Amino acid sequence: MAKFGMSMCVLGLSGELKSAGVAVNALWPRTTIATAAVGNLLGGDAMMRASRTPEIMGDAAYVIFTKPSREFTGQFCIDDKVLYAGGVRDFERYRVDRSVPLMSDFFVPDDDVPPPGVTVQALALGWRGAEVRARNRQARRTAAGETCALAEMDRGWLRLLTAAGGSRHHLPARSCHSRRHRRGRA
Repeated sequence: MAKFGMSMCVLGLSGELKSAGVAVNALWPRTTIATAAVGNLLGGDAMMRASRTPEIMGDAAYVIFTKPSREFTGQFCIDDKVLYAGGVRDFERYRVDRSVPLMSDFFVPDDDVPPPGVTVQALALGWRGAEVRARNRQARRTAAGETCALAEMDRGWLRLLTAAGGSRHHLPARSCHSRRHRRGRA
């Protein structure tokens, strides 16, 4: 799922599930993470050495999971900021190679300031870098407006269903939810 789509899901689901006490948040890494995808597809051994270990994401997720779900929902979190707010001050233990500067993740905004003591090198994006970063900035700016438009569409859909005597659980035939109903797994 693209980051923009994930952002829309976080905003929509967090609003929908908040009253049930279910939190929905997004967690992004500030740097590249040493995974098979980074090693095999994005930069090989050099990029792996400039990355953090996956443990930082697990530790940050734990901090988020232990927050009160009715109070902490609909948030877009960055791993080291969550950990810093939770009391972590030593981020060196998450580095793959301390002698190599950390590489910024592709989707972290340029103006997002890391916690004290953390320095990150800008990701080398090649000739399309400026175009991609501009598109990401624009997507972040319009996310709130698009969410309002989607919420209005959702309210219109609910009004239409209510007027037709239906409920919001009767979704269009192409939805996953209605497929589960047809298979008897709802």
